Amino acid sequence: MKSGSELVYKLEPLNFTTITSSDKGPREEQQDAAGAFSRGERLLAVVCDGAGGHRGGSMAAKLAVQIACETFEKAGGHFEDPKAELLEICRTANEAILKLGETPKLAPRSTISLLYLDGKKAHMVHLGDSRIYRLRSGKFIERTRDHTMVQILLEQGEVKEAEMGTHPDQGRLLRALGSEEELRPTYGNADLTGNDEFLLCSDGFWERTLTEDIEKLFKSAPTQTQMEAFVQQAVKKNGPKGDNVTALAVFPQNAAAPTRWLRLVVLLLAIVALVAILLLKYSWPAAVSQDFPVQSERPLPAGEGE
Repeated sequence: MKSGSELVYKLEPLNFTTITSSDKGPREEQQDAAGAFSRGERLLAVVCDGAGGHRGGSMAAKLAVQIACETFEKAGGHFEDPKAELLEICRTANEAILKLGETPKLAPRSTISLLYLDGKKAHMVHLGDSRIYRLRSGKFIERTRDHTMVQILLEQGEVKEAEMGTHPDQGRLLRALGSEEELRPTYGNADLTGNDEFLLCSDGFWERTLTEDIEKLFKSAPTQTQMEAFVQQAVKKNGPKGDNVTALAVFPQNAAAPTRWLRLVVLLLAIVALVAILLLKYSWPAAVSQDFPVQSERPLPAGEGE
């Protein structure tokens, strides 16, 4: 999906929107790929971050997204067993990338993050360090666990969450598509509510974007302009040796409804107050004259005073 594209789909009983933005940063080649595909009430979103010489990474990432799309379309968007279908996407993509790797000078690999919404649950599968963040009403709930050495260091207490993106070992993957070893993708699911939001992103995005900044993005319904600004901010922070940057947001289309309603209520109250002031200003003197006639003052007769 190209930067700036937007897809609106129905997720009963709410409408959800996906917005994506991507930039190759200082790299010569864009090796990230992303897509969102819908059928009726269901949606599949995917972000991949490729690696490998001579366009191998770019080809691997695009191939994985293509396979995800084809699997989703073949099933008519309905996964009878979401976990099995998502794992099958990983298996099929891995085999295709391994076959691609038979080409001389290619060593294609790719991360993958898959999010499938079926109207009741959110199903997530990932390999590598492309993440899925889950939020509710703009508040961070959880993220996927990276398959990296730095994630292990975090769990051992040797680094902090905010230090992961700048650690020298960041990018040392333990699992990825294109591996001849056992894949072992991680699967998770969560009950879906009308206030849930998701962000799928490559490591080029999250390495320099703090969790609290992601919360700011979802404080109200994100816009395309905001998404692009966040991506450009990540590119700038990554510096001249930075990575490709890709982010894909999934959120309820009416996420900003409370803010809009609040503004409408405030506006209506202001109008009512203004009308009341005008009525008082122009009608009060007449009312006083009619109901409370003003009598002219007269001097008190002698003997009526103190």
